[in-house]
Amino acid sequence: KLRRGCIEKAGLIHIETVSVVLWFAATIRHAVPHQAAGTILGYNTSAQYAGQVFGPLAGGFVGGQIGMRAVFFATTLIMFAGAWGNWVISRRISQRP
Repeated sequence: KLRRGCIEKAGLIHIETVSVVLWFAATIRHAVPHQAAGTILGYNTSAQYAGQVFGPLAGGFVGGQIGMRAVFFATTLIMFAGAWGNWVISRRISQRP
C-alpha cells in the first residue's frame, strides 16, 4: 500500500515534467520560422520519446555488461557534452552582429 506522501510526490513529478515539455514547445515555437514550427516540434517530440525508450535500454545493457558505475560515468559525460554544446552555441549566437 502506498503512503499518501508517495502519491503526492508522484503528482509533483508529473507537474514538473509537463511544465518542462510545454516550456520546450513554447521556446521552439518562438525561435523558429512559422513555416518550420510543425516540423521542428515533431522532431523535438520524437527525440523525447526516443530518449525515453532507448535511454533505459542502453543503460540497462551497459549496466548488465560492464556495471552500474559505467552507466553513471557515461551519463556524466553526456551531460557535460550537452552543457559544453550549449555553451558553444550560446557564444556563437551572442557574437552575431
